[in-house]
Amino acid sequence: MGFPERVRDLRLMHGLTQEQLARKLNLCRATLSHYENGLRQADLQTALAISDYFGVSLDFLSGRTNVNCYWLQTLDVNDYEVLLVPTTLLRVSPSSRKKTIRSAGIVIKILQKTDC
Repeated sequence: MGFPERVRDLRLMHGLTQEQLARKLNLCRATLSHYENGLRQADLQTALAISDYFGVSLDFLSGRTNVNCYWLQTLDVNDYEVLLVPTTLLRVSPSSRKKTIRSAGIVIKILQKTDC
């Protein structure tokens, strides 16, 4: 899977139309369509904007790797300031995602109290 498929899949996964995503990225809808259909290649600045928007690496976006993780700043608990969130968490509903992150925070607090 390469750049065109990744952009399309990420857009659909986030429930965005081409028009909505293009607006957020300051692009024309037709330009985004060309990226998604492989008719045009994004320049580095645009590829970075897309990867930043979706919270993925350029390696993932370009298809060089299937590892899709992003860092989520959620907790301010000693050494647990950052959680690594796997891509599967991005595919669940926002309410399930919040519950999972909240649960992870509770587990970390329990572990800290028990000196594990």
